[in-house]
Amino acid sequence: MPKPKIYQYGYDINEVEKQIYTPQREETAGGYFCRAVDSERYGLYQAFIKKGSVFPLGPENFPDREVLIYVEGGEVDIKSNNLKPQETLLFRADQLKEPLNIEAKEDSFVYFFSGLPSSDDLRDGILKKSAVFNFRDQYWADVLWTMVNREFCGKKIFFKKGNNSSFHFHCYKQEAYFVHSGKLLLRIRAGKGEDRFFVLHPGQAVNISPGLMHQAGGLEDTVVMEVSTRDNDGDAFLIESEFTKMPKINETEDIIINKDNKNMANKKLKLFLDSTNPEEVEKALQKDILSGISTNPGMVVSEYFDNVRKIAELCKKYKQEIPISVMLTEADPERMAEQAKDLASQINYKNLIIRIPAGWEESRLAKELTEANINVECTLGMNEAHAILAANTGAKYFFIHASNIKDMGVDPFKMVENSRQLLNGFNTEIIVGGIRPKSMRDVVEAFLAGADAISAPLDVLEKMASHPKTTENIIRFVNAYHQWGK
Repeated sequence: MPKPKIYQYGYDINEVEKQIYTPQREETAGGYFCRAVDSERYGLYQAFIKKGSVFPLGPENFPDREVLIYVEGGEVDIKSNNLKPQETLLFRADQLKEPLNIEAKEDSFVYFFSGLPSSDDLRDGILKKSAVFNFRDQYWADVLWTMVNREFCGKKIFFKKGNNSSFHFHCYKQEAYFVHSGKLLLRIRAGKGEDRFFVLHPGQAVNISPGLMHQAGGLEDTVVMEVSTRDNDGDAFLIESEFTKMPKINETEDIIINKDNKNMANKKLKLFLDSTNPEEVEKALQKDILSGISTNPGMVVSEYFDNVRKIAELCKKYKQEIPISVMLTEADPERMAEQAKDLASQINYKNLIIRIPAGWEESRLAKELTEANINVECTLGMNEAHAILAANTGAKYFFIHASNIKDMGVDPFKMVENSRQLLNGFNTEIIVGGIRPKSMRDVVEAFLAGADAISAPLDVLEKMASHPKTTENIIRFVNAYHQWGK
Protein backbone atom coordinates (compact mmCIF):
# COMPACT_ATOMS: atom_id res chain seq x y z
CA MET A 1 0.00 0.00 0.00
CA PRO A 2 1.20 3.59 -0.60
CA LYS A 3 3.05 5.28 2.24
CA PRO A 4 0.60 7.45 4.22
CA LYS A 5 1.09 11.19 4.26
CA ILE A 6 2.19 12.82 7.50
CA TYR A 7 0.68 16.16 8.51
CA GLN A 8 1.35 18.70 11.25
CA TYR A 9 -1.02 16.92 13.62
CA GLY A 10 -0.01 13.36 12.62
CA TYR A 11 -1.90 11.28 10.08
CA ASP A 12 -4.61 12.96 8.05
CA ILE A 13 -7.92 11.65 9.44
CA ASN A 14 -9.26 11.34 5.91
CA GLU A 15 -6.36 9.09 4.88
CA VAL A 16 -6.60 6.44 7.59
CA GLU A 17 -9.40 4.48 5.90
CA LYS A 18 -7.00 3.78 3.03
CA GLN A 19 -5.02 1.60 5.45
CA ILE A 20 -7.92 -0.90 5.41
CA TYR A 21 -8.24 -3.22 2.43
CA THR A 22 -9.57 -6.59 1.22
CA PRO A 23 -6.85 -8.71 -0.38
CA GLN A 24 -7.81 -10.84 -3.37
CA ARG A 25 -8.12 -14.61 -3.20
CA GLU A 26 -6.56 -16.74 -5.91
CA GLU A 27 -8.73 -19.81 -6.49
CA THR A 28 -6.86 -23.12 -6.75
CA ALA A 29 -7.96 -26.62 -7.70
CA GLY A 30 -8.05 -27.58 -4.03
CA GLY A 31 -9.04 -24.36 -2.25
CA TYR A 32 -7.67 -20.83 -2.43
CA PHE A 33 -4.58 -18.74 -1.69
CA CYS A 34 -4.64 -15.16 -0.36
CA ARG A 35 -1.72 -12.72 -0.13
CA ALA A 36 -3.12 -10.99 2.94
CA VAL A 37 -0.11 -8.80 3.75
CA ASP A 38 2.78 -8.29 1.34
CA SER A 39 5.27 -5.59 2.35
CA GLU A 40 9.02 -5.12 2.01
CA ARG A 41 9.73 -6.13 5.61
CA TYR A 42 7.21 -8.91 6.26
CA GLY A 43 4.38 -10.90 4.73
CA LEU A 44 1.34 -12.91 5.74
CA TYR A 45 -0.38 -15.32 3.35
CA GLN A 46 -3.42 -17.51 3.92
CA ALA A 47 -4.23 -20.83 2.23
CA PHE A 48 -7.39 -22.90 2.49
CA ILE A 49 -6.62 -26.47 1.38
CA LYS A 50 -9.41 -28.99 0.92
CA LYS A 51 -9.07 -32.51 2.31
CA GLY A 52 -6.94 -34.67 0.02
CA SER A 53 -5.58 -31.71 -1.94
CA VAL A 54 -1.94 -30.72 -2.27
CA PHE A 55 -0.68 -27.12 -2.17
CA PRO A 56 2.81 -26.69 -3.71
CA LEU A 57 5.10 -24.18 -2.03
CA GLY A 58 8.30 -23.18 -3.81
CA PRO A 59 11.11 -20.70 -3.10
CA GLU A 60 9.66 -18.37 -5.75
CA ASN A 61 6.71 -17.70 -3.40
CA PHE A 62 9.05 -16.16 -0.79
CA PRO A 63 12.25 -14.95 -2.45
CA ASP A 64 15.07 -14.36 0.08
CA ARG A 65 12.66 -14.77 3.00
CA GLU A 66 12.46 -16.77 6.17
CA VAL A 67 9.06 -18.50 6.39
CA LEU A 68 7.00 -19.92 9.22
CA ILE A 69 4.07 -22.19 8.34
CA TYR A 70 1.35 -22.06 10.99
CA VAL A 71 -1.69 -24.36 11.03
CA GLU A 72 -4.81 -22.61 12.29
CA GLY A 73 -7.25 -25.42 11.58
CA GLY A 74 -7.15 -28.95 10.18
CA GLU A 75 -4.10 -31.17 9.68
CA VAL A 76 -1.39 -31.22 7.02
CA ASP A 77 1.65 -33.28 6.05
CA ILE A 78 4.82 -31.55 4.79
CA LYS A 79 7.49 -34.09 3.84
CA SER A 80 7.93 -36.15 7.03
CA ASN A 81 6.35 -33.48 9.23
CA ASN A 82 2.74 -33.76 10.39
CA LEU A 83 1.30 -30.42 11.56
CA LYS A 84 -1.86 -29.98 13.59
CA PRO A 85 -3.47 -26.76 14.92
CA GLN A 86 -1.00 -24.40 16.65
CA GLU A 87 2.03 -26.24 15.27
CA THR A 88 4.61 -24.57 13.06
CA LEU A 89 7.41 -25.27 10.60
CA LEU A 90 10.22 -22.72 10.13
CA PHE A 91 12.65 -22.64 7.18
CA ARG A 92 14.66 -20.48 4.78
CA ALA A 93 12.82 -20.38 1.45
CA ASP A 94 15.98 -19.72 -0.56
CA GLN A 95 17.56 -22.90 0.84
CA LEU A 96 14.81 -25.26 -0.30
CA LYS A 97 16.20 -28.01 -2.48
CA GLU A 98 12.76 -28.73 -3.95
CA PRO A 99 9.20 -27.40 -3.58
CA LEU A 100 7.34 -28.27 -0.38
CA ASN A 101 4.07 -30.04 -1.06
CA ILE A 102 1.51 -29.37 1.66
CA GLU A 103 -1.01 -32.21 1.74
CA ALA A 104 -4.26 -31.65 3.66
CA LYS A 105 -5.40 -34.62 5.73
CA GLU A 106 -8.64 -32.69 6.33
CA ASP A 107 -9.96 -29.25 5.33
CA SER A 108 -7.21 -26.95 6.62
CA PHE A 109 -6.43 -23.27 7.12
CA VAL A 110 -2.69 -22.63 6.86
CA TYR A 111 -0.89 -19.30 7.34
CA PHE A 112 2.57 -18.33 6.10
CA PHE A 113 4.43 -15.65 8.08
CA SER A 114 7.54 -14.37 6.33
CA GLY A 115 10.25 -11.78 6.82
CA LEU A 116 13.93 -11.00 6.47
CA PRO A 117 16.11 -13.96 7.51
CA SER A 118 17.74 -14.13 10.93
CA SER A 119 21.36 -15.19 11.22
CA ASP A 120 20.89 -17.88 13.85
CA ASP A 121 19.49 -21.42 13.84
CA LEU A 122 18.37 -22.16 10.27
CA ARG A 123 21.17 -24.10 8.64
CA ASP A 124 21.19 -25.15 5.02
CA GLY A 125 17.89 -26.84 4.12
CA ILE A 126 16.68 -27.32 7.72
CA LEU A 127 12.95 -27.54 8.53
CA LYS A 128 12.41 -26.66 12.17
CA LYS A 129 9.13 -27.87 13.67
CA SER A 130 7.69 -26.61 16.95
CA ALA A 131 4.46 -25.94 18.77
CA VAL A 132 3.42 -22.33 19.29
CA PHE A 133 5.16 -20.79 22.26
CA ASN A 134 4.82 -17.76 24.55
CA PHE A 135 1.09 -18.12 25.14
CA ARG A 136 -0.39 -15.18 27.04
CA ASP A 137 -3.85 -15.40 28.58
CA GLN A 138 -4.66 -11.70 28.72
CA TYR A 139 -7.66 -10.13 30.42
CA TRP A 140 -8.90 -8.99 27.01
CA ALA A 141 -7.62 -11.72 24.68
CA ASP A 142 -5.63 -14.92 24.26
CA VAL A 143 -2.38 -14.16 22.45
CA LEU A 144 -0.26 -16.86 20.81
CA TRP A 145 3.18 -15.68 19.76
CA THR A 146 4.31 -17.84 16.88
CA MET A 147 7.75 -16.28 16.76
CA VAL A 148 9.66 -13.59 18.64
CA ASN A 149 13.11 -12.01 18.60
CA ARG A 150 13.55 -12.51 14.88
CA GLU A 151 13.48 -9.87 12.15
CA PHE A 152 9.71 -10.24 12.03
CA CYS A 153 7.01 -11.37 14.42
CA GLY A 154 3.81 -13.37 13.99
CA LYS A 155 0.87 -13.68 16.36
CA LYS A 156 -2.59 -15.14 16.57
CA ILE A 157 -4.90 -13.03 18.75
CA PHE A 158 -8.25 -14.30 20.00
CA PHE A 159 -10.48 -11.43 21.14
CA LYS A 160 -13.23 -12.47 23.49
CA LYS A 161 -16.57 -10.91 22.60
CA GLY A 162 -16.92 -7.47 24.17
CA ASN A 163 -13.25 -7.18 25.17
CA ASN A 164 -10.62 -4.89 23.70
CA SER A 165 -6.91 -4.11 23.75
CA SER A 166 -5.44 -0.94 25.18
CA PHE A 167 -5.45 2.26 23.13
CA HIS A 168 -1.77 2.74 22.21
CA PHE A 169 0.86 3.48 19.56
CA HIS A 170 4.39 2.42 18.61
CA CYS A 171 7.36 4.55 17.60
CA TYR A 172 9.17 1.87 15.58
CA LYS A 173 6.94 -1.15 15.15
CA GLN A 174 5.07 -1.65 11.88
CA GLU A 175 2.24 -4.18 11.95
CA ALA A 176 -0.76 -5.48 10.07
CA TYR A 177 -3.91 -7.31 11.16
CA PHE A 178 -5.79 -9.88 9.07
CA VAL A 179 -9.22 -10.99 10.32
CA HIS A 180 -9.57 -14.77 10.17
CA SER A 181 -13.03 -15.01 11.76
CA GLY A 182 -15.51 -12.93 13.76
CA LYS A 183 -15.98 -9.17 13.65
CA LEU A 184 -13.26 -6.72 14.72
CA LEU A 185 -13.95 -3.19 15.92
CA LEU A 186 -10.99 -0.94 15.12
CA ARG A 187 -10.45 2.54 16.57
CA ILE A 188 -7.89 4.89 15.03
CA ARG A 189 -7.02 8.41 16.21
CA ALA A 190 -5.49 10.86 13.77
CA GLY A 191 -5.75 14.45 12.54
CA LYS A 192 -6.44 16.85 15.40
CA GLY A 193 -7.17 14.14 17.93
CA GLU A 194 -10.15 12.78 15.98
CA ASP A 195 -11.31 9.17 16.41
CA ARG A 196 -12.55 7.00 13.55
CA PHE A 197 -14.14 3.58 13.97
CA PHE A 198 -14.22 0.72 11.51
CA VAL A 199 -15.64 -2.79 11.50
CA LEU A 200 -13.44 -5.42 9.85
CA HIS A 201 -14.90 -8.71 8.67
CA PRO A 202 -13.16 -12.02 7.81
CA GLY A 203 -10.82 -11.57 4.86
CA GLN A 204 -10.10 -7.89 5.56
CA ALA A 205 -6.75 -6.43 6.63
CA VAL A 206 -5.37 -3.17 8.02
CA ASN A 207 -1.86 -1.70 8.10
CA ILE A 208 -0.78 0.09 11.30
CA SER A 209 2.17 2.44 10.76
CA PRO A 210 4.46 3.79 13.52
CA GLY A 211 2.86 6.66 15.41
CA LEU A 212 -0.72 5.75 14.49
CA MET A 213 -2.84 5.46 17.64
CA HIS A 214 -5.01 2.35 17.52
CA GLN A 215 -7.21 0.00 19.53
CA ALA A 216 -9.05 -3.21 18.61
CA GLY A 217 -11.85 -5.25 20.16
CA GLY A 218 -14.17 -8.15 19.41
CA LEU A 219 -17.78 -7.40 18.51
CA GLU A 220 -18.05 -11.18 18.66
CA ASP A 221 -15.45 -13.88 19.33
CA THR A 222 -12.79 -12.87 16.82
CA VAL A 223 -9.52 -14.40 15.59
CA VAL A 224 -6.92 -12.02 14.15
CA MET A 225 -3.53 -12.84 12.62
CA GLU A 226 -0.89 -10.17 13.22
CA VAL A 227 2.42 -9.81 11.40
CA SER A 228 4.93 -7.12 12.26
CA THR A 229 8.52 -6.05 12.61
CA ARG A 230 10.27 -7.07 15.83
CA ASP A 231 8.01 -6.72 18.86
CA ASN A 232 9.26 -4.93 21.96
CA ASP A 233 7.12 -4.12 25.01
CA GLY A 234 9.20 -0.95 25.44
CA ASP A 235 7.85 0.34 22.14
CA ALA A 236 4.18 0.27 23.23
CA PHE A 237 2.98 3.66 24.54
CA LEU A 238 -0.31 3.58 26.42
CA ILE A 239 -3.06 6.16 25.92
CA GLU A 240 -5.93 4.27 27.56
CA SER A 241 -5.85 0.99 29.44
CA GLU A 242 -7.62 -2.14 28.15
CA PHE A 243 -9.81 -1.80 31.23
CA THR A 244 -11.32 1.31 29.62
CA LYS A 245 -13.97 -0.13 27.35
CA MET A 246 -14.06 0.86 23.69
CA PRO A 247 -17.11 2.69 22.40
CA LYS A 248 -19.75 0.10 21.63
CA ILE A 249 -21.42 -0.63 18.37
CA ASN A 250 -25.21 -0.55 18.22
CA GLU A 251 -25.86 -4.02 16.78
CA THR A 252 -29.47 -3.19 15.93
CA GLU A 253 -28.69 -0.22 13.73
CA ASP A 254 -25.06 -1.19 12.93
CA ILE A 255 -23.97 2.38 13.65
CA ILE A 256 -20.61 3.04 15.26
CA ILE A 257 -20.80 5.79 17.87
CA ASN A 258 -17.96 7.36 19.84
CA LYS A 259 -18.15 8.51 23.44
CA ASP A 260 -19.38 11.98 22.53
CA ASN A 261 -21.90 10.61 20.03
CA LYS A 262 -20.43 12.95 17.38
CA ASN A 263 -18.75 10.53 14.96
CA MET A 264 -21.35 8.32 13.32
CA ALA A 265 -20.78 6.05 10.34
CA ASN A 266 -24.05 4.50 9.18
CA LYS A 267 -23.59 1.07 7.66
CA LYS A 268 -27.23 0.79 6.60
CA LEU A 269 -29.25 2.34 3.78
CA LYS A 270 -27.62 0.01 1.29
CA LEU A 271 -28.77 0.06 -2.33
CA PHE A 272 -28.81 -3.20 -4.31
CA LEU A 273 -29.53 -3.22 -8.04
CA ASP A 274 -32.13 -5.80 -9.06
CA SER A 275 -30.92 -6.76 -12.54
CA THR A 276 -29.35 -9.55 -14.60
CA ASN A 277 -28.59 -7.22 -17.49
CA PRO A 278 -24.84 -6.46 -17.74
CA GLU A 279 -25.51 -3.15 -19.52
CA GLU A 280 -27.76 -1.94 -16.70
CA VAL A 281 -25.23 -3.12 -14.13
CA GLU A 282 -22.40 -1.21 -15.83
CA LYS A 283 -24.53 1.94 -15.96
CA ALA A 284 -25.18 1.69 -12.21
CA LEU A 285 -21.58 0.80 -11.32
CA GLN A 286 -20.44 4.01 -12.99
CA LYS A 287 -22.31 5.93 -10.26
CA ASP A 288 -20.36 4.05 -7.54
CA ILE A 289 -23.25 3.95 -5.05
CA LEU A 290 -24.24 0.27 -5.09
CA SER A 291 -23.78 -2.07 -2.14
CA GLY A 292 -24.85 -5.21 -4.01
CA ILE A 293 -26.56 -6.76 -7.03
CA SER A 294 -29.54 -9.15 -6.96
CA THR A 295 -29.91 -11.44 -9.97
CA ASN A 296 -32.49 -14.02 -11.02
CA PRO A 297 -33.05 -16.07 -14.20
CA GLY A 298 -36.26 -14.26 -15.22
CA MET A 299 -36.80 -14.53 -18.98
CA VAL A 300 -33.12 -15.15 -19.81
CA VAL A 301 -32.62 -18.61 -18.28
CA SER A 302 -30.33 -19.79 -21.08
CA GLU A 303 -28.04 -16.75 -20.64
CA TYR A 304 -28.38 -16.42 -16.89
CA PHE A 305 -25.06 -17.79 -15.59
CA ASP A 306 -23.13 -16.22 -18.48
CA ASN A 307 -24.65 -12.86 -17.51
CA VAL A 308 -23.69 -13.40 -13.86
CA ARG A 309 -20.08 -14.02 -14.95
CA LYS A 310 -20.15 -10.84 -17.04
CA ILE A 311 -21.53 -8.89 -14.06
CA ALA A 312 -18.76 -10.26 -11.83
CA GLU A 313 -16.14 -9.12 -14.36
CA LEU A 314 -17.73 -5.66 -14.51
CA CYS A 315 -17.55 -5.36 -10.72
CA LYS A 316 -13.84 -6.25 -10.87
CA LYS A 317 -13.32 -3.80 -13.74
CA TYR A 318 -14.81 -0.93 -11.73
CA LYS A 319 -13.06 -2.09 -8.54
CA GLN A 320 -16.39 -2.55 -6.76
CA GLU A 321 -16.43 -6.20 -5.75
CA ILE A 322 -19.79 -5.90 -4.04
CA PRO A 323 -22.03 -8.90 -3.24
CA ILE A 324 -23.72 -10.54 -6.24
CA SER A 325 -26.59 -12.86 -5.37
CA VAL A 326 -27.30 -15.71 -7.79
CA MET A 327 -30.39 -17.92 -7.88
CA LEU A 328 -30.07 -21.68 -8.26
CA THR A 329 -31.98 -23.30 -11.12
CA GLU A 330 -32.35 -26.73 -9.51
CA ALA A 331 -35.30 -27.71 -7.32
CA ASP A 332 -34.02 -30.82 -5.54
CA PRO A 333 -31.96 -29.86 -2.44
CA GLU A 334 -29.21 -32.40 -3.23
CA ARG A 335 -28.78 -31.10 -6.77
CA MET A 336 -29.02 -27.53 -5.46
CA ALA A 337 -26.07 -28.23 -3.15
CA GLU A 338 -23.95 -29.51 -6.05
CA GLN A 339 -24.91 -26.55 -8.25
CA ALA A 340 -24.16 -24.03 -5.49
CA LYS A 341 -20.64 -25.41 -4.92
CA ASP A 342 -19.99 -25.59 -8.68
CA LEU A 343 -21.06 -21.96 -9.11
CA ALA A 344 -18.88 -20.79 -6.21
CA SER A 345 -15.81 -22.38 -7.80
CA GLN A 346 -16.60 -21.62 -11.47
CA ILE A 347 -17.60 -17.96 -11.25
CA ASN A 348 -14.51 -17.20 -9.13
CA TYR A 349 -15.93 -14.17 -7.33
CA LYS A 350 -15.27 -13.74 -3.62
CA ASN A 351 -18.56 -11.95 -2.88
CA LEU A 352 -20.89 -14.41 -4.58
CA ILE A 353 -24.12 -14.97 -2.60
CA ILE A 354 -26.15 -18.13 -3.22
CA ARG A 355 -29.91 -17.50 -3.06
CA ILE A 356 -31.71 -20.36 -1.29
CA PRO A 357 -35.54 -20.26 -1.08
CA ALA A 358 -36.90 -20.00 2.45
CA GLY A 359 -38.20 -23.44 3.39
CA TRP A 360 -37.84 -26.41 5.70
CA GLU A 361 -36.08 -28.72 3.24
CA GLU A 362 -33.83 -25.92 1.99
CA SER A 363 -32.73 -24.91 5.51
CA ARG A 364 -30.37 -27.87 5.78
CA LEU A 365 -28.78 -26.88 2.47
CA ALA A 366 -28.36 -23.26 3.62
CA LYS A 367 -26.68 -24.45 6.82
CA GLU A 368 -24.37 -26.76 4.86
CA LEU A 369 -23.28 -23.97 2.54
CA THR A 370 -22.62 -21.46 5.33
CA GLU A 371 -20.48 -24.04 7.14
CA ALA A 372 -18.51 -24.43 3.89
CA ASN A 373 -17.83 -20.64 3.96
CA ILE A 374 -20.25 -19.98 1.09
CA ASN A 375 -22.43 -16.92 1.64
CA VAL A 376 -26.17 -17.55 1.55
CA GLU A 377 -29.24 -15.39 1.03
CA CYS A 378 -32.46 -16.91 2.36
CA THR A 379 -34.75 -15.53 -0.31
CA LEU A 380 -38.44 -14.96 -1.00
CA GLY A 381 -39.27 -14.68 2.69
CA MET A 382 -43.02 -14.32 3.14
CA ASN A 383 -43.39 -14.22 6.93
CA GLU A 384 -41.47 -13.67 10.15
CA ALA A 385 -40.98 -17.43 10.65
CA HIS A 386 -38.80 -17.43 7.56
CA ALA A 387 -36.60 -14.81 9.25
CA ILE A 388 -36.08 -17.18 12.20
CA LEU A 389 -35.09 -20.00 9.83
CA ALA A 390 -32.68 -17.69 7.98
CA ALA A 391 -30.93 -16.63 11.19
CA ASN A 392 -30.50 -20.21 12.41
CA THR A 393 -28.92 -21.34 9.15
CA GLY A 394 -26.34 -18.57 9.42
CA ALA A 395 -27.59 -16.86 6.24
CA LYS A 396 -25.87 -13.57 5.48
CA TYR A 397 -29.08 -12.05 4.06
CA PHE A 398 -32.82 -12.49 4.46
CA PHE A 399 -34.74 -11.30 1.38
CA ILE A 400 -38.34 -10.03 1.74
CA HIS A 401 -40.38 -9.60 -1.47
CA ALA A 402 -42.51 -6.53 -0.68
CA SER A 403 -44.87 -6.55 -3.70
CA ASN A 404 -45.72 -10.26 -3.35
CA ILE A 405 -46.55 -9.73 0.32
CA LYS A 406 -48.70 -6.70 -0.56
CA ASP A 407 -50.55 -8.85 -3.10
CA MET A 408 -51.47 -11.22 -0.26
CA GLY A 409 -53.09 -8.32 1.60
CA VAL A 410 -50.32 -8.17 4.23
CA ASP A 411 -48.31 -5.10 5.25
CA PRO A 412 -44.72 -5.94 4.17
CA PHE A 413 -43.19 -3.17 6.28
CA LYS A 414 -44.74 -4.47 9.48
CA MET A 415 -43.12 -7.78 8.59
CA VAL A 416 -39.78 -5.97 8.12
CA GLU A 417 -40.20 -4.30 11.50
CA ASN A 418 -41.00 -7.61 13.23
CA SER A 419 -38.16 -9.41 11.46
CA ARG A 420 -35.76 -6.66 12.54
CA GLN A 421 -36.65 -7.30 16.19
CA LEU A 422 -36.28 -11.06 15.78
CA LEU A 423 -32.88 -10.78 14.11
CA ASN A 424 -31.35 -8.56 16.81
CA GLY A 425 -28.10 -10.22 17.87
CA PHE A 426 -27.76 -12.14 14.61
CA ASN A 427 -25.52 -11.20 11.69
CA THR A 428 -28.28 -11.76 9.12
CA GLU A 429 -29.12 -8.58 7.18
CA ILE A 430 -32.57 -7.78 5.81
CA ILE A 431 -32.96 -6.94 2.11
CA VAL A 432 -36.34 -5.70 0.85
CA GLY A 433 -36.96 -6.32 -2.85
CA GLY A 434 -39.91 -6.49 -5.19
CA ILE A 435 -40.18 -2.69 -5.30
CA ARG A 436 -42.24 -1.47 -8.24
CA PRO A 437 -41.55 1.80 -10.12
CA LYS A 438 -44.93 3.25 -9.08
CA SER A 439 -44.25 2.52 -5.41
CA MET A 440 -41.28 4.81 -4.78
CA ARG A 441 -42.40 5.42 -1.20
CA ASP A 442 -41.70 1.73 -0.51
CA VAL A 443 -37.96 2.47 -0.52
CA VAL A 444 -38.32 4.91 2.36
CA GLU A 445 -40.84 2.73 4.20
CA ALA A 446 -38.50 -0.27 4.00
CA PHE A 447 -35.59 1.61 5.58
CA LEU A 448 -37.80 3.21 8.24
CA ALA A 449 -39.05 -0.26 9.18
CA GLY A 450 -35.48 -1.45 9.77
CA ALA A 451 -34.24 -2.91 6.47
CA ASP A 452 -30.47 -3.00 5.97
CA ALA A 453 -30.82 -2.75 2.19
CA ILE A 454 -33.35 -2.42 -0.61
CA SER A 455 -33.05 -4.18 -3.95
CA ALA A 456 -34.65 -2.26 -6.81
CA PRO A 457 -34.55 -2.10 -10.62
CA LEU A 458 -32.48 0.57 -12.33
CA ASP A 459 -35.49 2.77 -13.16
CA VAL A 460 -36.46 2.91 -9.48
CA LEU A 461 -32.92 3.90 -8.44
CA GLU A 462 -32.87 6.58 -11.14
CA LYS A 463 -36.24 7.99 -10.03
CA MET A 464 -34.95 8.24 -6.46
CA ALA A 465 -32.54 10.93 -7.69
CA SER A 466 -35.07 12.97 -9.63
CA HIS A 467 -37.79 15.41 -8.61
CA PRO A 468 -39.50 18.01 -10.84
CA LYS A 469 -39.04 20.79 -8.29
CA THR A 470 -35.29 20.09 -8.07
CA THR A 471 -35.00 20.30 -11.86
CA GLU A 472 -37.17 23.41 -11.99
CA ASN A 473 -35.07 25.25 -9.41
CA ILE A 474 -31.80 24.27 -11.07
CA ILE A 475 -33.05 25.65 -14.40
CA ARG A 476 -34.22 28.87 -12.69
CA PHE A 477 -30.85 29.28 -10.96
CA VAL A 478 -28.82 28.65 -14.14
CA ASN A 479 -30.97 31.06 -16.18
CA ALA A 480 -30.66 33.74 -13.50
CA TYR A 481 -26.88 33.29 -13.40
CA HIS A 482 -26.54 33.69 -17.17
CA GLN A 483 -28.86 36.69 -17.16
CA TRP A 484 -26.71 38.31 -14.49
CA GLY A 485 -23.62 37.59 -16.61
CA LYS A 486 -25.12 39.48 -19.56
